[in-house]
Amino acid sequence: MYDNSNSVSQQTIHGNDLPPPPPLHGYHDEKYYPGNDIEQQQQQHQQSTPPPPSGQNEKELTVQEEISRKPHFTERNRCCRCLCCTCCLPIWARYILWFIIISIIICVVVIGGLAGSFDMPTFNVLDVTQYPGDNASQITYDGQKFLFNLGLVVNVQNPNVLPIFLSNMKATANLPEENGSQAYLGHGYLDSEKIPTNSDYNFTYPFSIEYDTQSSQSQVMLNTLMEKCGLYGGDAQDITVNYSINVNARVLFVKLNLDLGGSATFGCPLTNGGLPGLGGMSLGDLF
Repeated sequence: MYDNSNSVSQQTIHGNDLPPPPPLHGYHDEKYYPGNDIEQQQQQHQQSTPPPPSGQNEKELTVQEEISRKPHFTERNRCCRCLCCTCCLPIWARYILWFIIISIIICVVVIGGLAGSFDMPTFNVLDVTQYPGDNASQITYDGQKFLFNLGLVVNVQNPNVLPIFLSNMKATANLPEENGSQAYLGHGYLDSEKIPTNSDYNFTYPFSIEYDTQSSQSQVMLNTLMEKCGLYGGDAQDITVNYSINVNARVLFVKLNLDLGGSATFGCPLTNGGLPGLGGMSLGDLF
């Protein structure tokens, strides 16, 4: 029989010394575990064992919680596992799959590069011409408003390598007055237009000067317009208008809704008291 009385006798229960050794089946020290009841000996050993350091249980629980929160290995690194699974496919299927993956990467890089190098095109109004379209009426009257229909020659400089598709292009224009106020001049609309790549492109934008016979502001606008055109005497001057444009633009698969604003200067649309395309009819014949 193994006698551990010498080693155990060097330890004491009191103070900070180690607790007594646990009882073994048939091997115990009568000094610490009187009697032969194994259950009683185990209870005495548990009572004499000091509690674990503070915070140890909390740390163990925290580690267990982190382990339980960690996703299962089947839910992690799916892409890597899928790439590894491609090795199990037939060689022709692997070629097709890798071709698709590389094509997607190339498309993303090219589109990103084009988007990063995109420059906003510039718009300028060059001249006034006839209203676009066959059999288009140059002037309309609905009983209250006159619409003087004409065309604005718009120049667009597109420095990009991609074409730009414009649609639903709406514009309004105001005529600045000498006192600082603005008189409503008219509006325009264009359904669609394609701007080619790397181009200096011109197109005709339909525009209508609106004159309301019951509006004092329209009368001020018309007087200012006729004065600028030299119809009251003096030399004709270029007309500067302030405009605002709302247009939908599309480049590849990207669609944008743009609100543009600025000013444009062009020649007087009134010629000898009339408008282009009126066949010599003067404004005096209308008012």
